Amino acid sequence: MLKKLLFTTATALAVVALVEALGAVSLRLTEGSWVGWRTLEARRAALRPEPELRDDSRAARRARQIRGRHDEGVLHPYLGYVLHPSGDASNDLDGSSGAPARESDAVAGEGFKAAAVTAGDALGFPDNRQPLIQRRSADKLLVGVFGGSVANIFVDTVGERFADQLAGLDAYRGRDVSVLSLAAGGYKQPQQLMALNYLLALGGELDLVIVIDGFNEVALPPHELVPHGVSPVYPRSWRTLVAERDPTLLRATGELLVVRRRRQQRALRWSAPLLGQSLFAGSLWASLDRRDGRRLAELETSLRDASLIVESRQMLGPPLPSGVDPVAAMVDVWARSSLQMSSLCEGLGIAYLHVLQPNQYVPGSKPLSDTERRTAFLADHAYRPGVLAGYPLLRRAGAELSQRGVAFLDATDLFSDAAQTLYVDDCCHFNPEGNTLLADAIVDSLRGSGLPAPTTEAAARR
Repeated sequence: MLKKLLFTTATALAVVALVEALGAVSLRLTEGSWVGWRTLEARRAALRPEPELRDDSRAARRARQIRGRHDEGVLHPYLGYVLHPSGDASNDLDGSSGAPARESDAVAGEGFKAAAVTAGDALGFPDNRQPLIQRRSADKLLVGVFGGSVANIFVDTVGERFADQLAGLDAYRGRDVSVLSLAAGGYKQPQQLMALNYLLALGGELDLVIVIDGFNEVALPPHELVPHGVSPVYPRSWRTLVAERDPTLLRATGELLVVRRRRQQRALRWSAPLLGQSLFAGSLWASLDRRDGRRLAELETSLRDASLIVESRQMLGPPLPSGVDPVAAMVDVWARSSLQMSSLCEGLGIAYLHVLQPNQYVPGSKPLSDTERRTAFLADHAYRPGVLAGYPLLRRAGAELSQRGVAFLDATDLFSDAAQTLYVDDCCHFNPEGNTLLADAIVDSLRGSGLPAPTTEAAARR
């Protein structure tokens, strides 16, 4: 009896070992290299919908939320698009539910100042937990951060720590610091310039403006705009945002949501104990995930290529002159927009700092960790060519801005000596440690710039 049990057990183990070996070989053939279960689990973790089963960093969750929320953007007459209030994701981060905190009595005044006092909802920046339209005063410091998703995640992830750091500067010591986000995923100049003008036109006031950008300006237009006949200066996905879609495209949108959800749920189910450690099961999961990944790419391409019922030059924006490089043209727009923001701030007594964000696709800008090489770097990423062509131009233009008196911080090489994992995805976003390093660099730059103590004189002139 014992011999029979041992034989049965040995046979079962041999079958399992054979099946696992077949799974390993299958993965080797389909993936191009030997892949372990931990690598597969990391890939599944990036797809799973449950925050507690994903990357454990707040910044990683925000990056995923902001990327997903771009689909919820609504047209805006001055900013291109803003986020719908229902897109608020702040509650997902602290486990709470219901509407974000509102401070309806925080702003005194008439008209817009009395009406637009929610936590950013009315203006299209729903991640803020305090009013965007506020008055300056001697006992507080109003800081506006402008840019794309990197800037938005920066405020959400390290905003409170950053506020404490600013309060420790001699120029701002003892003031109650409010760090406000006027950034949104995909924003690129001149959207930052327009957002500042829009806030000021509605009666908002700021003491310090910080712009964190550069990546979107050079990465997005060559991939998302120019190939579809849209001016590179227009907002991202503009052709899709203004398109009247036919039923075929509506069906494609619905299928995209279904496939995306199916992919997330499969990643969750196949991460169960034992199943998640099986290479045979992993090979089956990888095959199904590749199929859905290809279908998602096809659907996303079909939506990007959506035809406009009325496709006019006014709708697609001004064409570039023949022979003009769109990346170089966007760097010029980026620099001119920063100069305009700096001049506007100077005239209103607002301190200004422009920061060129780091990015992993800039050669030599960071020694990538093993995790980053697996999850945060794709040699054929669609955004990489724009970064390679654009960042040398951005850095040169930034140096010229400095020579013209614009406060500018080139943070491209901020992570050049950091061997630890800082990037959370293959786009551009940082984990909390990366955002902390960026905050420290910004504070050091502000400390060295001889900032004047904010006063209410400029506000009184307005």
